[in-house]
Amino acid sequence: MILSQAAVYAKALRAEMQLTGRVDLDEIAKKLNLLVREKSLTGCDGALLRSTTGSKGIIVVKQSIREFGRKRFTIAHELGHLMLHGASAACMASDVGQWSDAKKSEKDADEFAAELLIPTAEVQSIINSEKPSLQLIRDVAEQYETSLSASGWRFCDIVNVPCAIIWSTNRVIQWFRKSDSFSFFLRRGVNVPEASYAMASYKGERVPEQPEPVSAGEWIEHPRLLEGAEIWEQSLKLPWYDSVITLLWVKREITKEEREEDSLLAELDPEEFTLRRKKWPGKR
Repeated sequence: MILSQAAVYAKALRAEMQLTGRVDLDEIAKKLNLLVREKSLTGCDGALLRSTTGSKGIIVVKQSIREFGRKRFTIAHELGHLMLHGASAACMASDVGQWSDAKKSEKDADEFAAELLIPTAEVQSIINSEKPSLQLIRDVAEQYETSLSASGWRFCDIVNVPCAIIWSTNRVIQWFRKSDSFSFFLRRGVNVPEASYAMASYKGERVPEQPEPVSAGEWIEHPRLLEGAEIWEQSLKLPWYDSVITLLWVKREITKEEREEDSLLAELDPEEFTLRRKKWPGKR
């Protein structure tokens, strides 16, 4: 995979400080002349406050954040603002770990945090040594003490088979991340499919503990989808967020091979399809 510029900065910081495995964020902050403190914040989940001279500063993280991995990601996110932007910042919950909706500076801070906490070079062998599953993603989250959402995001950056991670809240898809080989269209802002394990999770029904097949058409739209095509799904309810994290895995081929006539028809503009047409596909 090709690292983003923000991730390259994080990789360089790890190399400069000779960091391996789970990082001590307090120690990193100390070396950067920063203090890390938990406070009862309102209006934001984390903040980077720099002195007027810029030589010292403090990272404040919201004390009431329930998930320890989420706190660590928030701290790493603020470190990203320091290393990438060099300016004070105040970040709401919607700014941290919400890659799809956040503005560029927040996305960059997320990318920095993800690489700082979950280094690509170290987790590649872990992620690609087993079949895709939420348990594998959870193992990464536990080993590096990161949030499940951040670990799922990195999983899709690194995994070498077609997979996608979907995060939904109140039954509505908020964001998704696809691996390079997952070429199918997904939509945000719509309800999770009624016949999916994600919906079953919201309803409190029992769901499989490993990926199991569901109708591919429940999740994806494709003009050449094979009849009876299946996609492997695993979903997990996260009650404290009223959210569900979903793994999709294309285990075997689910589309028909594109025919030459399909590609030729795709080139035709219906507005210009007349007998007087001067330019035709394949004609020079």
